[in-house]
Amino acid sequence: MSFRLRGRTMEHFKILSLDGGGTWALIEVRALIELFGPETRGHEVLRRFQLVVANSGGSIVAAGLAADFTLGQLLQLFRDETKRRGIFVERPWYQRMLAAIPPLQDLEARYATRKKLEGLERAFSESKLEGFARLTMEEWKARAGQGLADIVITAFDYDRRRAIFFRTRPQSPSASRSPSRNPTFAQAVHASSNAPITFFDEPAAFLDRRFWDGAMGGYNNPTMAGVVEALSHAGDGTARVEPSSLRVLSLGTGMVLSLPPDATGEVEDKRLLHVPEEPGLVSDIRKAALCIVDDPPDAASFVAHVTLGHRLPRDASDVVQDGPVIRLSPVLRPVKRNGRWMYPEKVDPGFYQRVSELGMDAVKKEHVLLIDSFCDAWIQGRIPNQSLRANQDLEPEVGHARFSDALTQLRTWLDGDLHPPSVAAAR
Repeated sequence: MSFRLRGRTMEHFKILSLDGGGTWALIEVRALIELFGPETRGHEVLRRFQLVVANSGGSIVAAGLAADFTLGQLLQLFRDETKRRGIFVERPWYQRMLAAIPPLQDLEARYATRKKLEGLERAFSESKLEGFARLTMEEWKARAGQGLADIVITAFDYDRRRAIFFRTRPQSPSASRSPSRNPTFAQAVHASSNAPITFFDEPAAFLDRRFWDGAMGGYNNPTMAGVVEALSHAGDGTARVEPSSLRVLSLGTGMVLSLPPDATGEVEDKRLLHVPEEPGLVSDIRKAALCIVDDPPDAASFVAHVTLGHRLPRDASDVVQDGPVIRLSPVLRPVKRNGRWMYPEKVDPGFYQRVSELGMDAVKKEHVLLIDSFCDAWIQGRIPNQSLRANQDLEPEVGHARFSDALTQLRTWLDGDLHPPSVAAAR
């Protein structure tokens, strides 16, 4: 199936979807490096797709691609502690009195919202594109973005209590006919990455509006926002996109999955089991603040798979791996061998527990090194890949169990030369 886009005929309309996840978004950059290599510039990556949709930490990646950083430079944006702390600026102790009371510490925001925008603008000012930090998204598209993927960044309108989308293409058929908000990339990322309650102390404010993280609108995994954006092009006079032509690369930022208390089979270590919390005001607020990065985001890729009309497993032995959505994201979870739940093979239990205890806002050097090691284990196949749908033993029914398996299929989609797979990923 082919379609026409801006006068060109292509086999597939390719979407790059970038999850939120704070500093864990370095995992997305690592995945792109496995595909394209560390010296590949952002604009070259954007030429391989027709649309990029991103939230929160993923919006930093999207903006870095628009800034034409090399993927290696973009990775350093996450690895450099000075840059990280320029974005995650801790509030002074006297503004965080609740943090001294352990049961209430999760009710106190740790970071200063206004300082975050300054840190983002400093980071993006290092782009070789003249004035990138001050360019609006629409200006970027008109000047530097010709022939590159359109970009959509998700956020949540604090006052109107609904999702909002910042676009490089404001005339998109799926956009409201109201006058569009036209932020700079730094402002859009600032809004998209403004996780409330436990993380940032106030809504992001610019253009006479206030914003929270796009995850509050259900778009921490923005795959479906990308699918709707692409399908809305049909019949708009400039493009025709059929559902069967869509291909989505959904990059995640990792997750930890514990066993439910009623899991069947012997459990090697009780720490692999989920420990239920007692309901209460503090624990419920914590859950409300953090569930935005779990479901519906984890369901979004599977919903896209079904929406685009691909088949589902016929029986328990049928694993669907040829669908239109490829999910690349590590999942730290137990594996079942001979009826016994165990740590993944070649994964140290201490390492497993340290990763599982990390927060989304991992800023310290040792924490980011741990995320990097987690990513290494995923690329090497020692930690599973997240499937689109799993069975009761957590094995894929739809999707790929290993990073290398997903990469093999993905390489059949993308046009042009790709970076040779690393030795680790080829195992």
